[in-house]
Amino acid sequence: NTNYKVMLSSMFFGQSNDLNFLDCNADDKRTVIRNFLNVGDLFDMRDKIKAIKSEHWQSMKTIDAVVAETENQIAKLDVKLHDFNEAKARFSEFSGIPEDLTLDGILEVEKWNLDNKLTISRRKSDIEETKMIIKGFTRDLHERKNRLCSTCKQSVPFNKGKIEKALEGYVDVLECHTKTVEILESVIKPVVVSSSDFSKYLQYRELCNTSDNFSELKLELQETISEKQKEKDRHKLDYEVMRFWEKAFSEQGIIKYIIKNVLDYFNERCNYYLSYLTNTNYSIQFDEELGEKIETNGRLVAYISLSGGEKRKINLAVTLGLKDLLLLTDKSHADLLFFDEVTEGIDPEGVQGLYDLLLEIKKTKTVFIITHNKHLKTLLDSAKRVTIIKDKGTSTIQKKNNGKSNTK
Repeated sequence: NTNYKVMLSSMFFGQSNDLNFLDCNADDKRTVIRNFLNVGDLFDMRDKIKAIKSEHWQSMKTIDAVVAETENQIAKLDVKLHDFNEAKARFSEFSGIPEDLTLDGILEVEKWNLDNKLTISRRKSDIEETKMIIKGFTRDLHERKNRLCSTCKQSVPFNKGKIEKALEGYVDVLECHTKTVEILESVIKPVVVSSSDFSKYLQYRELCNTSDNFSELKLELQETISEKQKEKDRHKLDYEVMRFWEKAFSEQGIIKYIIKNVLDYFNERCNYYLSYLTNTNYSIQFDEELGEKIETNGRLVAYISLSGGEKRKINLAVTLGLKDLLLLTDKSHADLLFFDEVTEGIDPEGVQGLYDLLLEIKKTKTVFIITHNKHLKTLLDSAKRVTIIKDKGTSTIQKKNNGKSNTK
């Protein structure tokens, strides 16, 4: 349950392990420690969080597009409502007309009134004519009363009763015509709007109905925007939460927090190994940003200024310190370590320190050492040996058994 890089870095030291922690930048150092602390699950979680965050972001963009389109529809409705209101204002005189008014109704009233008005007009003509007749009879009656004979100067007799009776008849006719006019004038129906203006009225009524419908549609669209804004606010809140956790699960979040909390242990283990390899002449401290501070005999030195051998000893101590980070996360630990030509470039004092360290490690681990260093081979003279013989491209393991040499 350990990935290949961690296994290589925690079990193989030297040529087989190309890990050079101090040459890494801060991000790479955090990645190395992340691997040793076995916190890959945190990054898997971050990937899931990023996917969820992306979904919320896309949802917000989709909502923005819907809101923009809806606002565009509202703007178009506002233009139409403005035009309708202006048109309604031009026909404001029709605002009091009943909704159930029809053209047939208007035409019926107009025909009724027209018929009555024609009758009234005829009756008024009859009235005037009758008045003229009455006036003629009255004048004739007056003249006949005062007419004298030109010879005898006596009144000329005439049929007065006949004239008066005729006059009385025409007075009755005049009265009848007058009453007819009064009756007809009383039944004239009021006209709300003329048939010629009815098309304008219909246009006004249509404008009223349409503007009312558009106003309702505008309210519905505004309600849609309100609901979409609430939905976007929910997505925005979830997006911000996911963004927080994405950062929390990043190298700058929990990983940095974990590193901060294991830093004392890591520094202690590095200096433990360094005390063997440098005879306590060197110490190293990593800060929260994993920047190193190296001291020798109380004096700060830059890593880049060290010799190749000094760098190898410090890098070996740091790599062994990283190995110990596995103790914090794994219940099962490898009891097998390989040191492959780790003495290259190391002075005799460093080789002696390495030997002392190997004796300490040997108490709990099985240690394999691959070396051509004569000094180290001398120190390890009593150790068990596995001899590798390479002949014509074929490697074989040579093992002594009962004083005889066998090849496998």
